[in-house]
Amino acid sequence: MVRSRVPNPMKPWCPLSLYICPKAETFLRGEELFLRPFRLYEPFVYPREIQEAPPPTTEAPPPGGVVCAPGDDLLPNPFDCNSFYQCVHGFPVLFHCAENFLVFDPNALPTPRCVYANEYNCTPSAHPPECYPGDYKPNPDDCSSFYQCDRGIFELRHCAPFYEGAPPLNFDPILNVCVFPEDYPCQCHKQSRSDTCLNTALTATRNCSWCFDNCFKKDFGENVPRCDSYENLLDVGCASIDDGSCVAEIELRPDCENDVEICPGRKRNITLTFSLKKHPLDLYYLMDFTGSMRDDKDNLILLSGGLVETVSALTNDFNIGFGTFVDKPVIPFGVEPYNDYSFHNNLPLTPRTENFVEAVRAVPIFNGADVPESHADALSQVSECESEIGWRNFTRRVVVVATDAIFHVAGDGAEGGIYEPYIDGCYLDSQGYYAEQKTMDYPSVEQIARGFSKSQKTTTVIFATHISTIQFYENVAAQFKSAYVATLEEDSSNILDVLKNEFGKIESRMEIEKSDTGDSVHFKYFSNCLGTGGPIETLFCENLPTYGNVSFVIEIDLPECPHGDDEAGVSFTLNPVGLPSFYDA
Repeated sequence: MVRSRVPNPMKPWCPLSLYICPKAETFLRGEELFLRPFRLYEPFVYPREIQEAPPPTTEAPPPGGVVCAPGDDLLPNPFDCNSFYQCVHGFPVLFHCAENFLVFDPNALPTPRCVYANEYNCTPSAHPPECYPGDYKPNPDDCSSFYQCDRGIFELRHCAPFYEGAPPLNFDPILNVCVFPEDYPCQCHKQSRSDTCLNTALTATRNCSWCFDNCFKKDFGENVPRCDSYENLLDVGCASIDDGSCVAEIELRPDCENDVEICPGRKRNITLTFSLKKHPLDLYYLMDFTGSMRDDKDNLILLSGGLVETVSALTNDFNIGFGTFVDKPVIPFGVEPYNDYSFHNNLPLTPRTENFVEAVRAVPIFNGADVPESHADALSQVSECESEIGWRNFTRRVVVVATDAIFHVAGDGAEGGIYEPYIDGCYLDSQGYYAEQKTMDYPSVEQIARGFSKSQKTTTVIFATHISTIQFYENVAAQFKSAYVATLEEDSSNILDVLKNEFGKIESRMEIEKSDTGDSVHFKYFSNCLGTGGPIETLFCENLPTYGNVSFVIEIDLPECPHGDDEAGVSFTLNPVGLPSFYDA
């Protein structure tokens, strides 16, 4: 054989480490002192007789038309006279003749070999090149190997270990070099599940890490892997990383679906941070329009400008609506000829505040018959008729009930011959009146309270009532998730003060609520409520400032692996009661 140079299959990243072939013997020669790490050997810079790919651990795809049959050894390359294939374990491996105008002669005796071009007439088939010099592509089946373009054909190359006994380096398709696995964790990128990710070895002492923060893809693109090295996940802004310890604290991000992995018997903490800011507000004013509230109506008209100013001070994004009630137009509750009614949605929620005053002025006062009124019918429809009332998504919802009387509840309908129980639902007609006022009984307090606290859409109720009925409404409010009771003067002249005080309480209090998760997962809640001490176990914070952030730490405990419906995982939502800020996990 003519003296030639062949790349070192164990160190393709070393530019000065290659095999020298003098007289058919192969010796390794390298200048380790001048080693420049992570560079690939480029075989084109040296004339050589044969350039061979290192022993493959993953086979390169065989070229079209070249198949090794039993007994085959050397086969011509139909697309290149200067190269040939040697069958190794039934697979064709590409070799090249030297560049000195040699061609491969498959008919040469005693064995096929490279000869001068004038000794064998070879005409290659037309074949467009697969690639061009300098092209590389990763091997999808093996992180430590890659394909390098050689004379128009991709040939398999392998990254070497950094030292003997170490795992091989990884090929980085961005830099086209072999790098440490932690610098390009290809093994991690292949994983699509947190459990397989955390069990995938990155180095001899480290496994891959998993990003539980789904929102980071919005910032850095959908192609960013969730399984990567811990450092890389930090670099791309992942807020919640699991390194496999199953104890790392996770910070959930709002309005994203967050994943949390919990190991049985090992408690895990997640952190929620809420902004104390002005939220969009939907305010529905529900008023008793029986005869005893006549002066209250007059004062509401006079004070309506101040009411709008009061609400405007809370937020610059609010809608206001107006509804009224008297009682069922059935004796002994009300009188139909007098046009009594259980509930009327006079003004659906609107940003046009001038419409509020017009709606209040346009509604006449009615008498009613008995003292308890139809608050229950009205409240049930306010919570159930989302689109008819005009409730928006992701807003703070508040209903102000102005009254001087207590209300009828389930069972009272029998006095008027109404026995059909109330069934949760919206029953408003096209004019905004309650259509089932003469056919369905009154709802129970429990039904009303449930309607104001369903589907993570808690609506806060302010019962503004006269001193004589305070105790009744305090008992009612105790069954609501978010309800307040305030004393209203007999003519409602203090309604502005009531709203300011009660809204102040609402704004300064934050309570955490969670969707139902069954009994398989246990939750505890901790916060220092912006105090100077450590966190204490609590579901709520009070006397919070107008601006800033408040954080809660939720301790999640999974005593044992769940079974049945929960075996594949449990989904839950956390949010402050009555606030449009949701954390899904």
